Amino acid sequence: MKPSPPSMKTRPTPAVDINMPSAARVYDYWLGGAHNFEVDRDLAAKVEKDAPTAPLFAVLNRRFVSRAVKHMVSLGITQFLDLGSGLPTAGNVHEIAQWFDPTCRVVYVDKDPISTSFADLFLRNAQLPNVGFVLGWLQDVDAILSSDDVQRLIDRSQPLGLIMTAVLHFVPNSDDPAGIIAQYRDALAGGSRFAFSHVLADIHGTTKAARHYKASQDPAHLRSYAEIEELAHVFGPLDEPGLVYTPSWCPENPMDGDKDPSVGLALGAVAAKCTAAAT
Repeated sequence: MKPSPPSMKTRPTPAVDINMPSAARVYDYWLGGAHNFEVDRDLAAKVEKDAPTAPLFAVLNRRFVSRAVKHMVSLGITQFLDLGSGLPTAGNVHEIAQWFDPTCRVVYVDKDPISTSFADLFLRNAQLPNVGFVLGWLQDVDAILSSDDVQRLIDRSQPLGLIMTAVLHFVPNSDDPAGIIAQYRDALAGGSRFAFSHVLADIHGTTKAARHYKASQDPAHLRSYAEIEELAHVFGPLDEPGLVYTPSWCPENPMDGDKDPSVGLALGAVAAKCTAAAT
């Protein structure tokens, strides 16, 4: 008997635990956010000792997301699903997309309950009817796509911008990350895009640094270039310039054109779905 696909079994969302570090809160710290705790900053310091450009990775990845969203809006995409979105920080997807088109709709998804609490507070205060947030695991595809905010804001008969940046390196092979991407792809309309980034193994201390995440809520599972390339192509053919270090993906800011783009630690790409949505 074939095993059930990941989406058939909904995982319980984790309880709030401020005594164990969270990847989302470490990322928030590197981006200069305020929604992190001492335990997260301690983990960040250990990671930085082995991979000194880790804070720069977060900044350059966020810039990559901004450019990818701008690219997708230029293609006429006005709805986005950001999986593993983390905590609310400056430069969120809805801020970027709605700057170019105020009608854009965005749903964020994260399993971290602290992310959800801050996001709910942020959305209430900002009064953003075209933005939603779902507490859940990106692996639970059916649960995410049938959630209230996705049903309210997303029209799956129209192209969508699917975003999985700096998150799949926290998804183990046992969860079948390629299968997860394929499930989302098959549920979306032709013309949809997939913005993707993934930390590369064995570059500037990443593999050694990743070991520190074993003691966090989010153990890391880094992959080789070939493995990341395989994941990137699951969704479809890649838009130019293909799979490159995040600073090298259509750079706009001079700082993104660093002489050594590998300091970004992650590879990024945008893939296109060329076929119609499955019925």
